[in-house]
Amino acid sequence: MSSLGDAAFSNVIPSKIREQLGIGGALIYSGSKGQTSELIAGAGSGAMRSPASGPGLAGALDVLKKIISDRRIMTRQCVIAAKKFDRDALPLLVMSAMERVLP
Repeated sequence: MSSLGDAAFSNVIPSKIREQLGIGGALIYSGSKGQTSELIAGAGSGAMRSPASGPGLAGALDVLKKIISDRRIMTRQCVIAAKKFDRDALPLLVMSAMERVLP
């Protein structure tokens, strides 16, 4: 999904990742560390591995196999994560936080 060393993915969550989380899918992510990797890790919905790492990919497949084996838990985690990063919900969360701290 991301190109090797692409720093843009440290701050932007690609729509394909959002879609996969929304349907309860599992992911292997090999992009930059940042918001996208935090989302996937926090959702318990995938594995993060270094780009272009054969052994890392093999390890990620083992993690995915474990995640998929308990599909109900994974689906629940993914749906929670998708709601947390919903493009319509985020501005409301920011506004709410601002209202709590600004006079």
